[in-house]
Amino acid sequence: MEKTKNYIKLGLFVTIGTVLLVLALYLIGSKKNLFSETIKVNTLFRNIGGLLPGNNVRFAGINVGTIQNVKIVNDTTVLVTMIIEKDSKKFIRKNSVTDIGSDGLMGNKLINISASSSESSIIEENDTLLSLKSVGTDEMMHTLSNTNMNVYDISTDLKAIMKRINNNSVLWNLLSDTTLARKVRTSMENVEQTTKHASELSANMEGILKDIHDGKGAAGKLIGDKAVADDLANSIANLKAASDTAKLALHHMHEFMRDLNITPGPLGVLARDTAMANDLKSTIHNLDRSSSLLQEDLKAVQSNFLLRKYFKNKIKAEKDSVK
Repeated sequence: MEKTKNYIKLGLFVTIGTVLLVLALYLIGSKKNLFSETIKVNTLFRNIGGLLPGNNVRFAGINVGTIQNVKIVNDTTVLVTMIIEKDSKKFIRKNSVTDIGSDGLMGNKLINISASSSESSIIEENDTLLSLKSVGTDEMMHTLSNTNMNVYDISTDLKAIMKRINNNSVLWNLLSDTTLARKVRTSMENVEQTTKHASELSANMEGILKDIHDGKGAAGKLIGDKAVADDLANSIANLKAASDTAKLALHHMHEFMRDLNITPGPLGVLARDTAMANDLKSTIHNLDRSSSLLQEDLKAVQSNFLLRKYFKNKIKAEKDSVK
């Protein structure tokens, strides 16, 4: 009886052990894709950043395979072989791109496959996908360290500037001066008015230029009408000729006056001798008086009965000749 119980215990132990072994093999096999159809796909990286065989491969955030092998090809290239489930390969195209990510912030490394255009064909066995350069944690920390140093330098300089501003009473007096604020406001208003006037002047000038271009007004006719422009050119030429003539006449007059003042002669003597000038005036007066007396004598002769007929016949002959 005791022996039978021992056999029963042994049988239960073996059965339970066998079940646990099968279960463990199934879990490990499913993790390594041992019990599903798969294909091998390759990708190349310059730096895998701690990627290991057995890490996951994800497409659109879903696990679609695992990393089978990591192999160094040369000093700049690492070949990564992935095992992709055959059921998932229909979603992955040959122009898909891979990059290295992590499972969470500090989790295991994994490969992400990005979705691509549906125009490309589906991946096949031993295809090689392009990859993106991954940013390692060390590189990120180095960049972050440089950024922190730059922020520290900027904050130090800003602290020094603020300290100098706080110790400068002139600046605070300037900021608290209400009169200056009003002056600045007035200046800005003047600038605004000036800008407005400049805009209005520009608009007016545009209108004037448009009228000139259309031939309106004197300026427009002068610019657009060739005949008016030619007339103006002729007028300017005539005015220049008249100016030259007047200049020449003035030059001759100047020479005449110089000769009159310098050269001895009748005109010079007459111009400088006041007694002779008075005598000349008296002579001209006497001639004028004599001319008047002679005119009266001629009228008296015409009225004389002896010569009246002669003058009448002469007047009649003159009238007949005119007819």
